[in-house]
Amino acid sequence: MPDCLFVYGTLRSEFDNRYARLLRKNATLVEKTTVRGSIYRVRHYPAYRPQPDGEVRGELYRLHDPAGTLQALDEYEGEEFERVVIPLLRNTRKTGRVRAARITSSSAVLRRETAPFALPCGRGSETEIPSRDREGATNWIYQYKMQPAESSRIASGDFCAP
Repeated sequence: MPDCLFVYGTLRSEFDNRYARLLRKNATLVEKTTVRGSIYRVRHYPAYRPQPDGEVRGELYRLHDPAGTLQALDEYEGEEFERVVIPLLRNTRKTGRVRAARITSSSAVLRRETAPFALPCGRGSETEIPSRDREGATNWIYQYKMQPAESSRIASGDFCAP
């Protein structure tokens, strides 16, 4: 089971709700990073979709107890979202980062799924992901199951700075 989760909305460190606190208590922030895709405002929260292509800003967390933490977060996200996974691929640029592969989805609701994002490649930090674990590693993201109206798209890709 993947042990990293990319968050882009109300689970980010800027928020102080019960589930954001639960995530911070049961995970280590790896870094602020981005994924390919788009986010939309759906009521008071954002919704991620892999298309149309864009850049979504958020945070990558390494989960201490993936099964337990994800079970609680699945309940928080509800039936409109699902958790999906994607594999990571080496970035060919000399940035010392790893890039995740693009995901595709035939579903129309938020799913837990891995999405493309960058990870740190240095050594010595507890939050770093060892090189043996990076290539081909998978990471979770919550994806909205439906396609929101284009007019609700957050152009900046950042729920905290629309």
